Order: sequence, then C-alpha cells, then structure tokens
Amino acid sequence: MSLMQKFRETRQKMEENRQRKDKEREEAEAARKAAAQEAWRNSPEGQRAAAREKRQQEAEVLKAKLLNPPPAKMAASIKIWEKDVDETSMANRATSENDINSGFRPFVVDLYLVPSEEEREIITSFKLDELILDDEPRYTPEELHLFENAQRETNEGIARINGRHHTAEMAQQFDDWAAEEMKKRRSARHYTKLQDFFNFPYTRAFATNHEAHTYAVRLREELLPKVRGFVEDYRNRGTEETFTV
Repeated sequence: MSLMQKFRETRQKMEENRQRKDKEREEAEAARKAAAQEAWRNSPEGQRAAAREKRQQEAEVLKAKLLNPPPAKMAASIKIWEKDVDETSMANRATSENDINSGFRPFVVDLYLVPSEEEREIITSFKLDELILDDEPRYTPEELHLFENAQRETNEGIARINGRHHTAEMAQQFDDWAAEEMKKRRSARHYTKLQDFFNFPYTRAFATNHEAHTYAVRLREELLPKVRGFVEDYRNRGTEETFTV
C-alpha cells in the first residue's frame, strides 16, 4: 500500500470517528432534552401548564362552534373553571380597585355571547351597548373584613414605630383616614354594561365555587333574558314615530 493510500485511509477513519462522536453527542443531547421535557410534563408546574393549554384549546373550539356558522339568533355558552395556583397567585398580587376579578378569586365564569347580524345592528343603532345590566357591591363582606383588619394593623404598626411621638391627635387622624377609606370601599359599586357581555368571553371570578355557580344561574335566568328583552323591545322601533295625541 502506498503512502498516499495510507494517508487517505487514516483521514477516512478520522472522519468516520468524528461523525460517530457527533452522532453520539446529538443522541445524548436529544435524550437529555427528552428527559427534561418528560420531567417538566410530570412536574406540578408542567401539569398546570398542560391543563391551561387544554383549557385554551377547548375555549377555541367553543368559540368556533358559536361563530361558524353565524347564528340566526343570539347564541350563548357559559363555562365554569378553576384557576390553578399560579394563575390565582398572579391575580392576587394584581389586586386592582377597578378590576372586580382581581384578588383571591380562583373560580371563573366565562360567558361567550354572539348576537346575530340583525341583533348586532339593533344594539349598535340604538346604542344599547351602554345600558347597565347589573349593579353590585365592588367588594364582598369577606374582602371588607380583610381590608379593615389590614388598616387597623397598619395604624397600630405606625403607632409602634412613632412610639411616644405618636400623639392622640395623630392617632385620630390615622383612624379617621382608615374610616374614610372603609366608607369608600363599602359604598363602591361595580356596573356591568351590555357591551361587556360581548367581550368574548365576558369573565367574572369568585372566591368560592358556590358563588361562581350562583352567578352562572343569574346569567342564564336573569341577565341574559334581560339582554334579549332589550333587543326585542327595540326590534320594531324606528328612529321616528308619528302618532296622534
């Protein structure tokens, strides 16, 4: 065998060895990723993520059924579900004065409402979307109780920090401020307009499963019939009326 042939064979073996090692590394990396993915799927976080993805897919299927074909008459669907611990924690941290769904409210009611083209035109023409369908307290009694306790503890903490410099007048000022804040919270209201129902979905969240199911019943038996009643009332109305007094 010539020197050139030996050189070529050596280079070929070296290349084969390199390719083999590259393949082994790729297989090892693929196995590592597969094991990591399997560990993630089996972890509590992975299972919650999978449940969220499944819920979103189900919601998309539900939307498609309501929209295709477009309904000849107003169609609605109500779905009740429970947030997982991650979603509940995020909502609890994002407590907002203007968002009735924030805070610790893990049980959710989603309303999917689709009007027909004729009904949509009636709602738009007569500006029914601005009508108020529901009026309720912004805060539950339990939330008001928590707020009151938190404010009392805050005022007591301030008094401890100030020590002997915390005069009776200062204590009264803080107590008056806390009382005024509680007065505002007790009188705060949440208003639901007709247009809110067409958010697709319109969402409400509650602290207990019972409250969520109770609200779903209110939607079916009280609030949705009210929407239909408004639309039917205006169906045969025009923008002008001529009559004899």
